[in-house]
Amino acid sequence: MNLFKSKIPLPKIDFVFQWLFGNPANAEILKSFLEAILGTAIAAFEMVSYEDARLLRRHQDDKMGILDVLVTLVDGTQLNIEMQLYFHKFLLERITFYNAKLVAGQLQKGEDYTELRKVVSILISAENAIPSSPHYHHTFRLYDEAHNVLLTDLVEIHVLELDKLPVQPEESMKYNWLKFFKSDSEEELKMAASSDEFIKKAYEELEKLGQDEHSMREYELRLMAIRDEQARIQTAEERGEQRGEQLLKQVFKMLRDNKSAEEIQSKMEIDAKKLARYKADFDELFH
Repeated sequence: MNLFKSKIPLPKIDFVFQWLFGNPANAEILKSFLEAILGTAIAAFEMVSYEDARLLRRHQDDKMGILDVLVTLVDGTQLNIEMQLYFHKFLLERITFYNAKLVAGQLQKGEDYTELRKVVSILISAENAIPSSPHYHHTFRLYDEAHNVLLTDLVEIHVLELDKLPVQPEESMKYNWLKFFKSDSEEELKMAASSDEFIKKAYEELEKLGQDEHSMREYELRLMAIRDEQARIQTAEERGEQRGEQLLKQVFKMLRDNKSAEEIQSKMEIDAKKLARYKADFDELFH
C-alpha cells in the first residue's frame, strides 16, 4: 500500500473520505455509493455534519465515538459509514459499539420503543478484517443461526474488505466503488473513475481537493501522522520480537537447569501452552 506517491489525494485516507462524502454538495456521489453497497434505491437523505457526527456521552464515563460520515434517510434509518486504513484488534468490536450507541441514542426519557429506527453501519477496511472468510462483503444482522429467524431489523453491519477484492473485475457498481477506494495511484483512480459517471465525479472532486493549498496541507499532515503510526507499530513489533527472543533464551536456560514447569511459568509469567511450545523447540534442539 503506497500512500505517499499519488499526486491525487487518496479516498481511503479518512480525511479525504470525510471531505468527499461529508460534503452535502456531493450528495449524489454518496447516494450512488450507498445504493451500490446496500443493493437498494435510496429516495433521499439528510447528511449530518462532521461536527455533529459524534456519539455524545450520556454519562461521564461513557466512551465517545467520532464517525466518518453519518446520514439519515427519509424513513429515519441512520447510516454510519467509516473508512479504516489499518486493521486493529478491536475494530469489529468498535463498529458494533458505535452501531449500538446510535440505536440507544435515539430515545429520550419517556419515549416508546416504537420510535426506534434502523441503524446501518458500513465499515470499509483497507486490510483483512475477517480472515476466516474469503469474501470481501459481509452483512451482519441479529438472527437465530439454527433456524434462520431474524430477531429484529434494527441492527445491520456491513464489512467491506478492500484487500480481498478479486483481481478479475466484477460487473457491479459495488466492485467499481471499492476498486476506486483501493486505488494507490492517480492511474488506478482514473481507471476506476472511467467505470461510472458518479465515480468520475468523485475523482473530479479529488482533483479539486488536490488544488486547494489549505486542504492539501491538512492531507499531508494526516499522511505524516499515518507514517508516524506505521513507525510506532514497526518499532513495537521489533521490540516485541527482541523481548520474545530474550524470553526464549531465559526459558531454555531454565530448562537446561532442570527447573520445574511450575517454577518456569511463575518466574517467566507465561502460560502452560506457551511453555509447551518452548519445550518442544528445546527438545528438538538439545535432545
